[in-house]
Amino acid sequence: MPICDKCGSYVSEIETNCRKCGAFIYPNASGANTAPAANVRRKRGIRIIIAAAVMICVAVAAMFLLALNARTATSNVSLPETQDTTSGSADVPTAASTPLRLGSWWHGILTISNYTGKDDSLAGPYEVWGYFGTASGRTPYFELYDSDTVDDDTTVILSMFIDLYPDHFVPVIGEENAWILDLYLDERDVDALTVYCKNGSLQFEYPYRTEEESFDIKVVVYPE
Repeated sequence: MPICDKCGSYVSEIETNCRKCGAFIYPNASGANTAPAANVRRKRGIRIIIAAAVMICVAVAAMFLLALNARTATSNVSLPETQDTTSGSADVPTAASTPLRLGSWWHGILTISNYTGKDDSLAGPYEVWGYFGTASGRTPYFELYDSDTVDDDTTVILSMFIDLYPDHFVPVIGEENAWILDLYLDERDVDALTVYCKNGSLQFEYPYRTEEESFDIKVVVYPE
């Protein structure tokens, strides 16, 4: 135990001044090389640093475990299956069964029957080609030709603007902008020329009537 050099009293190792005379003990007190208070503060500081480091390591480890558990839980979650809107529904067309699309060509037969007029030779079947295209402004149209090559010698049998859907089309008829043979169409012809794709083909019938002649037209075309 250190002894006060001034009065000879014994003092505690943790005291820096003599309780009896008040003299400063360290570093002159016997048996003392370093101030104990400094040693105590240094040890406490080291312990605090070590404790803080341990707490940081524990916190980092806990955060890592939480992140790992969250990732594992997410990977094990079963996502709901997307409903198949096409299965079991006859109203939803498929690409294979309804190939109505711009740029597609169709090929088939136009038949004239029940002819009345001056030229009976018009009755009979004719080979025709159909085409879905777009005019200026990207307006869709449907036309029938007497040839698979459209040039100055090609006869446009039927021509009309349309609203095109995956499984059918509806005529959009204005004033003298749609026709079949030599007859202009009007709004009364919309229902007769609204055509659905059935069994992979387009089929429609039209009663052709003018002052000179009348006959029935039937068209059946398939995609090329």
